[in-house]
Amino acid sequence: MNESARTRNEASVAGFGVGAAGVTPPSSRGGRQGVFLTDILIEMGFTDKAQVDDAEGSARSSGKPVEQLLLDRRAIDESQLSLAIAERNGLDHVDLERFEVDMRAAEAVGRPVAASCGAVPIAYVPDGALVVAVQDAFDSLAIRRIETATGAEVRPVVAAVSAIERLIERLPDEAPAEAGEREVPRLRSQRELQVDGSDGPEGEDEGGDEEIASFDGLSMDLGPMVMESGDEEEKETVAEEPVEKPKPKKLKKAAKREDRMARELVETRGRVAELERQLEEVLDAAEEATATGERLRSLRRAIDESA
Repeated sequence: MNESARTRNEASVAGFGVGAAGVTPPSSRGGRQGVFLTDILIEMGFTDKAQVDDAEGSARSSGKPVEQLLLDRRAIDESQLSLAIAERNGLDHVDLERFEVDMRAAEAVGRPVAASCGAVPIAYVPDGALVVAVQDAFDSLAIRRIETATGAEVRPVVAAVSAIERLIERLPDEAPAEAGEREVPRLRSQRELQVDGSDGPEGEDEGGDEEIASFDGLSMDLGPMVMESGDEEEKETVAEEPVEKPKPKKLKKAAKREDRMARELVETRGRVAELERQLEEVLDAAEEATATGERLRSLRRAIDESA
């Protein structure tokens, strides 16, 4: 790995300060979407054209991505691949072995959420944004889910897959916000409520309005209400309405649905890749059949001419 690439971080996209260990910014904030990832790997000196060409030839028959074949053959390693992905997408790369992870940020989500997203928070930057290490820079669903779970602005950075997985294993089963149901403030009765000002509570201004509500944090209790209409006093007791508490079961069901959707998305991607591989096989077979048919027709013409 180029030493300059490992230490250059004067233009961090995510907002890290100059000198943050393990942070490598891209050469261009706009990214390089028009360039093949394999070309960037070659340009960064991680592999050469001969290895890429050989992997591309094998990819057509195996159906595996070229980058995966390069990894399998140890022509590149995970860190080099993630560096190239970050460069292509205009994102910071973070070496989690060298970067000092803020576990307060990491534990903003629980292990199940992080594992299903394939992403994990690693730090808060000075402007309050939450920096999240991702494997797949195009997985906007994972980023949106972490935004929803944390309520923070999320800025993705790219890190090696195995490093992200090791960090996820260190997370608690549930984030602090998910660990228990939030306590809802209880409405408390104010038993002696006077509206005529004659027998107000001690300390009340003479002839003034009495205190009709008490505040405790976010709770306000109006207690039994006495309503007066005209010369004739009409008293009506208004029952306190129960406060609807959060329903953790519904939240858990929603989280399970999100997990299921995330798994289905991964499975769908796998099926699409398999169908693409099968389509390539069918096209190859069709080309071979066409070539065979052409050879048979040529052979028949030659037989007819010689007869």
